[in-house]
Amino acid sequence: MKLGLSNHPEDELHRLCVIAAILSIAGPVTTYRSFTRSSRRFKSITAAEYDSGTKMLADNNMGKNVTIRVPYACHVTNVFIKLDPGAITENQLLTATGNLMSLEKYTERFFTNPDAHAITAVLKKTLIEEGHVPENFFIQK
Repeated sequence: MKLGLSNHPEDELHRLCVIAAILSIAGPVTTYRSFTRSSRRFKSITAAEYDSGTKMLADNNMGKNVTIRVPYACHVTNVFIKLDPGAITENQLLTATGNLMSLEKYTERFFTNPDAHAITAVLKKTLIEEGHVPENFFIQK
């Protein structure tokens, strides 16, 4: 699996930590807003680092990035849709996160309801209406 990491161990570890953090966010989707609101320690991660992490994950078939315009919002929203845990192998996940996240932990976090203030009902509805996710995607499993 190609992660696009640099030769500097500190940079590589930081990127792996960002990737693991993105995958650890509650729920099947994440935005930069939901990411920074989920933990105080994630507030120091820049939007560029977050975007780089979601791009690496998408490039390695761990989910997909979509851009949507939520009604009444003045800007577009970038959403990372995580891959269903049933479609990921333990080895694939361990490789992508540098052994920082297990499939068990990923599955637990995937099926946890996200913060309602960061992943709003309007955002969920827009993702469904635009065909990015199926209608039952956000139902607790």
